[in-house]
Amino acid sequence: MEQVVRDWGPDRYNRKEGAVPPPPVPQALFDAVLDASLTPLAAYLLHPEPEEGWEAMSSYGKDWSMELGGRSAWAMLARCPERWEQLVTHPTLGAAVQHLLLDQAEIQAAEDARTRAASYLPGEDPEEELPAAEPATALSEELLRACLPALRLPELADLPNPEVTARRTLHHIARRVDANPRLAHLAAEQLAAAADKAVVRGQLLTLPEKKGTDYEFDERVRDLAEDLALLSTNPDHLAGAKRAAATHWRTIPGIESHT
Repeated sequence: MEQVVRDWGPDRYNRKEGAVPPPPVPQALFDAVLDASLTPLAAYLLHPEPEEGWEAMSSYGKDWSMELGGRSAWAMLARCPERWEQLVTHPTLGAAVQHLLLDQAEIQAAEDARTRAASYLPGEDPEEELPAAEPATALSEELLRACLPALRLPELADLPNPEVTARRTLHHIARRVDANPRLAHLAAEQLAAAADKAVVRGQLLTLPEKKGTDYEFDERVRDLAEDLALLSTNPDHLAGAKRAAATHWRTIPGIESHT
């Protein structure tokens, strides 16, 4: 059904000039598909469980699979930005909306800005240098504040195996701050508290010995140092991350500037 909404007006590419355009998507249909797209994520947040094989994943690209069921939840939510302010406080879907906006809204806005800057109108010289795209802001400060309850991924706070779950949660929060830099000022105390909790609960500064076949170990150490530098205000965290990094890797580009 999400594809029905997405492809509404199947003749849009071959519609003859002057032809009557199709009617807009019926509101009842849109609302039903939006609700169905958000419900799996809302349900997951009520009873979160690690996915099969999640411990073995060394990449953080899919942290907690916040886009359950593919991209349909965000694809639908992105179609109604005028309703975001209302949806973030929805009694059953609000948390899912907050997570999706923090994870996707600014990234999508930046991608759209780059696409617009790279497009040419008929007759334009493709060799002409294009102006740099202006920074895009999808979320107002008020809307960003409304998403703060989801910022620290509270639904995932008590998952088992904290050595893994705390690390992955910390990295996911860091990705959100990287995508929404204003969070560093709007939620400084929350971010510092999240870093404190993750470090203690996951014992993140007590790293295991590097195994000879673990070729991504150094990268994980560097990522931890970068995430703590972005989120934590505790000098012991940064010093500990630096010591851990120095133990396993003598030089990490950029670590001095962070600490």
